[in-house]
Amino acid sequence: MDLGFYANMGGIAFDATRLGKGILSRGFRDHVRCVLTPRGVATLVKLKPDLLADITSSHIQDKSKSNGLGKLLVCLQAFWFMAQCIARLAQSLPISLLEVSKLNTSTRITSNSIS
Repeated sequence: MDLGFYANMGGIAFDATRLGKGILSRGFRDHVRCVLTPRGVATLVKLKPDLLADITSSHIQDKSKSNGLGKLLVCLQAFWFMAQCIARLAQSLPISLLEVSKLNTSTRITSNSIS
């Protein structure tokens, strides 16, 4: 799951000079470094898997710059948001699609931070 978040945040890049001319579109051929989207990662794995280095979960966790206090604040904010959503549901108030999406993300972040 870490690799999926890493790709979604734009953390995976590759050296475009080693890529053949027929892969990139005309506007991107002059770029030396290309940052990939999740769909781009899937395409690159199919076409040129040797361009991606082996990325381990420990390599991704090493990039984390937050300390215990930062993680505590994020967990508190996520719990507060979850409590607000539960209270709104208990009062039969609507929850927007954005809030449902963020509720899903906040429960994942909280569970990853606790474990």
